[in-house]
Amino acid sequence: MMMVNRKIYAFSKEDESFVNEIQVPDVSPQILADVFQVNVENVDYVHDIGPAQALFLERLTGTSLDLARFDYQLTTLGDDDPEAG
Repeated sequence: MMMVNRKIYAFSKEDESFVNEIQVPDVSPQILADVFQVNVENVDYVHDIGPAQALFLERLTGTSLDLARFDYQLTTLGDDDPEAG
């Protein structure tokens, strides 16, 4: 099974600047599809994170997401390739 590098990106609601990134542990694409209510084929696109998804991702990452101050997106960066350099 290939590892997929997924991250949550946080952007300031005040000026839309990039603030932080949070590494997401490897999780089944089907679970993410269910959480984001998309087809599993569309899981690897960028997704805005709302309150329901934030709750799941907070538990998954152990990091609190402040939806009042920041906009969050789940992004898939592609396969981790140990030989890429």
